[in-house]
Amino acid sequence: MEVTWFLMDPPALVHRYAASQDHLEDQSPEYRGRTEFLKQNINTGQVALRIFPTLLSDGGEYRCLFESTKFSDEAQFKVLVTDAVFPRLWPWIVGLIVPLCLLAVGITFCVLFLQARRKQDSLQKQFAALTAELAQRKALGEKGLEKLRKFTEDITLDEDTAHPLLLVSRDRKYVIDVEEKQDVPDNPERFDTLRAVLGENSFSDGDHYWEVDVECQDRWEIGLCVDSVTQKGDIYVCPKNGFWALSLENNEYKALSTPPSILNVPEPPIVLGIFLQYEKGLISFYNVTDCSFLYTFKSTFSKPLKPYFYLGPSTSGNMSGLYLLS
Repeated sequence: MEVTWFLMDPPALVHRYAASQDHLEDQSPEYRGRTEFLKQNINTGQVALRIFPTLLSDGGEYRCLFESTKFSDEAQFKVLVTDAVFPRLWPWIVGLIVPLCLLAVGITFCVLFLQARRKQDSLQKQFAALTAELAQRKALGEKGLEKLRKFTEDITLDEDTAHPLLLVSRDRKYVIDVEEKQDVPDNPERFDTLRAVLGENSFSDGDHYWEVDVECQDRWEIGLCVDSVTQKGDIYVCPKNGFWALSLENNEYKALSTPPSILNVPEPPIVLGIFLQYEKGLISFYNVTDCSFLYTFKSTFSKPLKPYFYLGPSTSGNMSGLYLLS
């Protein structure tokens, strides 16, 4: 967490605490050697700052910012140190004025912390409900799979988009990684960095389903992309860049969202199913091996989409290639 105190007018950095330590390199000179961060109860959301000795110039509007990975808030308050009162007060009373004011801020943060905990509990309940819903959706079954297959498309690969290290079969149903670059024209639609290939099919409406055999391939990305995506240079696959895909790498399945979502896949898929519902803005992925649901992207499509396939670098466990099943 990070806690920062400022004097509003004139602007001055009073104290900053972050990454479990004080950061006083940018502290305003008038506060150096006079501030102490009280962190004994920080785990319960109570924070305070002691300024001692207190000076006449310490009066004014203060602002305190509190940030953590789960919660953030701020407080603003005024400290009064007057000419009439200051000389008559014993030093120990003067020293208590600012700490007492800041203690009030600590109490405020404690209340806000409890409110955040209640909100977190509510979110956990919502998450549990969502998990239950996903469990129901995972129970696709053979009947559900047969319904999807009514929308089956005959997907073929566009060899003009294939990276030079990819070889597409004559029937355009199979792609494999090869060790030497092929002598192919460097046309604008060909991937030159990403070892990927697009499907020839283009979808701008309707519902469409197809299956890909991924057995014995330990690295892949499969999904759809906008037909106008760039195929040159370094490409970051994510919805913002026009890609909606699932991936397998280092035995970990991910939805390439922003940020990527790690998927719980008890049964590794031998065959992956992809279902596009263009008007609804949905792209869903299924593990055909155990008839289960994996993930759904929700978006709004305004341009034609094409199937997308990435094989990754050639390794001993990544030599079998991808097969398109009719």
